[in-house]
Amino acid sequence: MRPGAYAVLAGLGVLLALVLVFWEGYARYRSKVTTPRFARKHVAELVVAVVVLAVFGARIGHLWYQWGWSAVELGRIIRFWYGGLVFHGGLGGALVAVVLYRAVRAVPLRHMLDMIAPYVAVGYALGRIGCFVNECCAGQGTELLWGVAFPGLLDEQLRHPTQLYAALVAVVIFVLMRVIYRKAQAPGATLGAFFLLFGGYRFLMEFLRLHRPEVGWLSPFQWAALAMIALGLALLIAAKVHGKTYHEGG
Repeated sequence: MRPGAYAVLAGLGVLLALVLVFWEGYARYRSKVTTPRFARKHVAELVVAVVVLAVFGARIGHLWYQWGWSAVELGRIIRFWYGGLVFHGGLGGALVAVVLYRAVRAVPLRHMLDMIAPYVAVGYALGRIGCFVNECCAGQGTELLWGVAFPGLLDEQLRHPTQLYAALVAVVIFVLMRVIYRKAQAPGATLGAFFLLFGGYRFLMEFLRLHRPEVGWLSPFQWAALAMIALGLALLIAAKVHGKTYHEGG
């Protein structure tokens, strides 16, 4: 296990995503609208809030999943560099940050979240490479040529490098999301596509990962992925029904 390397790669992923959102993301937003409805400083404020609460949420999600609420204490939560970040917990923390930010700033959140969504995949990809280096989140056994042995699991079995699969899928999602955002006319549609793509990827990837407790034939993460898919579909339908476009101030 290499928690230091994991922390560095996860941190680099967050930093790269922040830089891309702040510069390229905002420039792409300005190209979509006639009159900007939020400034770069609002992007910085929201992103910082999202990152902080997403990390805490991801850490709480891991501790709760592994040991229950008795393990969710401040000392353990802040030691996130030892590994153990659950994406769905991070997503929950990010949503809390969005709700709190909306209560403080009267900015069009759908516009902002659409702009940010593609770059989440960048940070996620580097974080999954960190998982590979840290030998966590490995897959089931395989006889495929690219199977990997993880000494940290104390066996010699070759396993699916699901961490690298996830990183590759995240890169593909990033490319798709940039295209979707450029072409999207209705606010909320890009965010809906993000939830749909990530939810679908995670639901399928769970079948390759090491055994997890089942809840009604599916793992807890698969149920969470189905919730993401449902949310994505709801956002896409709402964007279609709402009717307004970026240029109309939707």
